[in-house]
Amino acid sequence: MCSIKVRLAKHRIISQGHPIVFQLIHERKKRIIATPYWAYPEAFDETYQKVVENAKFNISVYKSKKINKYLRDEEAILRNIITRLEEKGRYSVTDIVERYQIFQNGYTLDYLFGILMDELKEQQKMASFYIHKAGLAQIKDVFGQSSIHILEINDRWINTFVEKLRKQALRENTVRLYLRVLKAAYNK
Repeated sequence: MCSIKVRLAKHRIISQGHPIVFQLIHERKKRIIATPYWAYPEAFDETYQKVVENAKFNISVYKSKKINKYLRDEEAILRNIITRLEEKGRYSVTDIVERYQIFQNGYTLDYLFGILMDELKEQQKMASFYIHKAGLAQIKDVFGQSSIHILEINDRWINTFVEKLRKQALRENTVRLYLRVLKAAYNK
């Protein structure tokens, strides 16, 4: 199990105070994820891991609520990522950070397929290009979504995809082709 703590990075200080960070510890490995917020120790409650109102340091009730909501939301995202990784089995703290960065960057299947199809076009592999284009269209058609976030893809999602393809009476070779196309984009 991974522990998540919200802390002040007290080794760094600028005029706005110390950066507020998430500290992740898993299997004795520690990683830090920075947030866009800063605070002085007097405006940060270490016990409850939250920013508190402090007029001296220009932290209003509104500002403290805004920062704390951001921290709670981001912690929930990190916990969701950890839960998904635990379902898969063994993972590292680096896996958590990488998936969090993917989530923050908003990687979607469209984006990954776009990268892959651009490479195929450059290499003039037009048959593969059109197969990948058809694969993306099929995924969108099956799920009825224009954009699928990369973190939504898990074993359950893939099983649902295969079920829906088989319900369309597609041949097994076609189903496997779409899975290979999905794998190629996912591994990008």
